[in-house]
Amino acid sequence: MRIRDRMYFEPRVVTETGYLNWYNERYSSNELLHHAESTVYVRDSGKRLYIYALTKDDGTIAMLKIIDEIEKKTENTCYGYKFGEINVEKEQELLKKINQCKTDLQSTSSAKRQRDLNKNLKRLYKQLKKVRRNVS
Repeated sequence: MRIRDRMYFEPRVVTETGYLNWYNERYSSNELLHHAESTVYVRDSGKRLYIYALTKDDGTIAMLKIIDEIEKKTENTCYGYKFGEINVEKEQELLKKINQCKTDLQSTSSAKRQRDLNKNLKRLYKQLKKVRRNVS
């Protein structure tokens, strides 16, 4: 399972009735009601949502305070993406192809060949992203 960085916070605005909309699901709690119509910052562990409020922001340093932890309604999703077992062999194969494509790109001077390699590299990265999300 691969997910975004553990310290990634996604901002969300709590509705005036105290609901938090999170990837086609609605969550509510007493603590969220206290933060109605304000921005909160959410971390998604796949099993729980960790809700934070901004306490200080001086431009260079921001301080967040946890206000609530909510059990998620759906399993095997994180930040809206489904996850499961990753096909490690396919991932390794794509990484080898990407590295080879980068090497070929550095060694060629033909503009047409560079263009073709860049297109191929972009396609390989899309495939890798799908494999890591277990979409393929």
